[in-house]
Amino acid sequence: MLSKLKMLIVGITAAFLVGCSSMGSYYQAVDNSNARYVEVTLAQAKAEEARYNALAKIAESGDATTKIAATMAIAMSNKQDTPKLNTPAVPQNEALQWASILVPGITQGMSIYYNTKATMNANNNATALGMNTNSTFATFASEINSPVVVTQPSPVVVEQPAPIVVEPVIVEPQVITFP
Repeated sequence: MLSKLKMLIVGITAAFLVGCSSMGSYYQAVDNSNARYVEVTLAQAKAEEARYNALAKIAESGDATTKIAATMAIAMSNKQDTPKLNTPAVPQNEALQWASILVPGITQGMSIYYNTKATMNANNNATALGMNTNSTFATFASEINSPVVVTQPSPVVVEQPAPIVVEPVIVEPQVITFP
């Protein structure tokens, strides 16, 4: 029993350590994702700057209509959406996933096994108790039906002294009057 417990503790410890070691790759993926986010944001900022510079040059060098169109393009331009930071999903712990599959079945199996053992033990105890009770009753019955005559000693009469009767003392009543 003790060796099984040691094996269980070693298994749980190993699963815990494997789960902890896989988190290093997660943090590395987050760092990589953050670096890509910075690169994309910088590239978008450079593209917007180049676009504004081009529209500004058009507004400086063109006729009045071109200047108005370039100015309106700058004023009404929609800022491009910044890319969203895409963080990697947290890795699932494989030991936890296996445990969530195996533990309920093992628990139920062990519950059934120990319940069966307890029921069998109770039945064995009840059978033994019943056999002992039956043998006791059989012994009583054999003694009751025994052909040996049971004799009792003759009764002894015990004489008791006569009871003493105490007669009550009669006291003269006193009458008390109040003024």
